[in-house]
Amino acid sequence: MSRWLITLLFIFLPSALGGIEVNDIYAGADAIYNYKIWECEIKGDQAEVQTRFSVTILNARGTDYNGVVEYENDFRKIKRLKVRLLDANGNIIAEDDKKDLNKACGFGDSYELYSDVCTYYKEYALQKYPYTVEYELIYDVKSLFFWQGAKFQHYIPVRKASYRLICPSDFTFKYKCYGLNIEPSVAPEGDKIIYTWERDDITALQRIDSAPDGYPAGGSISFMADSLTLGDAALVGADWKNVGKWHSRLWESCIIKEIDTMVWRLPVTDDKVSTAQAIYDEVRDKTRYVSVSIGIGGWKPENAVLTQDRGYGDCKGLSALLLSRLRLAGIETYPVLALTRGDGLTDVDFPNVVFNHVFVVSVIDNDTIWMDPTCDFCRFGDLPYGDEKINVLVSTDSGGVIVVTPSSQSEDNKVIKESHIFINSGGEMEIDVKADYYGNFSLAKRNKMEKLDNDETRAYLADLLPGGERKYSLRNYNIMNLSSIEQPLTINMQLSGNKKVDELNHVVYINPNLLETLGSSETLNLDGRDIPVDWGYPYTLQDNIIIAWDSSLVFDSIYIPPDDAVECALAKASCHIINATDSIIVSLSSSFFDYVLPVEQFDNFEKYRDTKKAILSRYIRLYKKSE
Repeated sequence: MSRWLITLLFIFLPSALGGIEVNDIYAGADAIYNYKIWECEIKGDQAEVQTRFSVTILNARGTDYNGVVEYENDFRKIKRLKVRLLDANGNIIAEDDKKDLNKACGFGDSYELYSDVCTYYKEYALQKYPYTVEYELIYDVKSLFFWQGAKFQHYIPVRKASYRLICPSDFTFKYKCYGLNIEPSVAPEGDKIIYTWERDDITALQRIDSAPDGYPAGGSISFMADSLTLGDAALVGADWKNVGKWHSRLWESCIIKEIDTMVWRLPVTDDKVSTAQAIYDEVRDKTRYVSVSIGIGGWKPENAVLTQDRGYGDCKGLSALLLSRLRLAGIETYPVLALTRGDGLTDVDFPNVVFNHVFVVSVIDNDTIWMDPTCDFCRFGDLPYGDEKINVLVSTDSGGVIVVTPSSQSEDNKVIKESHIFINSGGEMEIDVKADYYGNFSLAKRNKMEKLDNDETRAYLADLLPGGERKYSLRNYNIMNLSSIEQPLTINMQLSGNKKVDELNHVVYINPNLLETLGSSETLNLDGRDIPVDWGYPYTLQDNIIIAWDSSLVFDSIYIPPDDAVECALAKASCHIINATDSIIVSLSSSFFDYVLPVEQFDNFEKYRDTKKAILSRYIRLYKKSE
């Protein structure tokens, strides 16, 4: 009966175009969800989900919401997909079903990505606003492991959202609401129970720059069945401990257990740390990352023997191979499930099994060593930025454990610049700058630059300069240690200033900080902000600058700003300048010590930032000799 009701509602529910009320929730909106309705019926270890969405596009800025994008794979099969486009009067302009939409299945990119996902998509638009897109979707979920929740809140207002769950009376599950506190109504109906979560007039989420993972907490519901099966492993009990047990069992058949199966040598020494390093280095250097996700392959790795023979694999395959070799060497090692930094936040209190990456952790002498074999430029014991300081699930035979991965320190992520600035007789600057990049700075640039051709590299380097090619011309460059792991990435550039140095009334003004480029988080306006700032990662910047000039330029005197420094709980900066008669030597340093700037530190940081700006705004002044 419920299916008939949904179909009738879809046909006869009037368009919301004429009923939008202009109030605090809807005023200024570019688009509005008229309704978002889900109905899910549990059928054993599977489910049928029916959804109906309606969104009204009010102006050109709202066209981010005029598209339909749905997918299917081995575990999510679309049974019905109908879309309607309506004009401002509610007239049907277009009506499509699944076959009318664009379709894209497994495809390749720079990592030769392939998956069994097929995506159906299409954008709908009219020349005249407003117009409405409505669609109905029915799909089967082939395992409750993939039973997803519902996202009630968006960056546009929602007039009505509801989720209706129909399940056997003995079906047990857990749920958690985020952002919106919604208690379900519960109604027995024969041998079933119907749960309904509803909310009307949901305000739009704010778009917040530099927001840490988990902010803002958009209104949504997550579900987890207490009992389910995926592959050849059952999960009983919806908590992280049991998720870890299930994951460990799922991997069991993929691990190499006999040393005779190994093709590569197995370095074993009396020093387990040295052995682990040799194994990690070999797996990293002899394999390459290729993402392949087909069916259960999104969670279960290929057999480690196959990955070893091929010399490539996805994060699961490479991690299974690394784990196998470490265990065969007698080193206690476990797989680690992660939702990488920037892609969300794993809830320590609710087993919402949303992960996108796997790596491993070894335990040697009660100490942990974390290894990600997909990171081509990571040294042994180092993690890439996306794996740092995040909640992860370590899967063991006795159960899963949520832990936080190690953090890097400000000294790990350094940029050290050595610059020579020469002011020629015409007052133009000629600059030679050598920058050494360490840690996350190095990883980010290596991963980017290894894919660039010469023209793209030149453009990328120009963007590293403050003001880019508007202020400087890049004459030449040299890149060293691009493929090295033990050495810092070194970039050497020769530049010319595109205008003369600032001069007023025979006084030359030089900004001691002329080569610094500030990140967006450093210039962020904190007024009225009530959530933390995602700072990226701890870092140290060191600039050593020698300023010299042509002998034809004669100066009576030189003003050097006095040494100064400032610090707060999470940052520090200093400026030291020396007059060396025929040159000026500038030493600048700044550090930030954490990944996030908390709200309670905003006032202190604002004072720090203002003082730092004042310190670096004191110009060196060179007074020309009177003729």
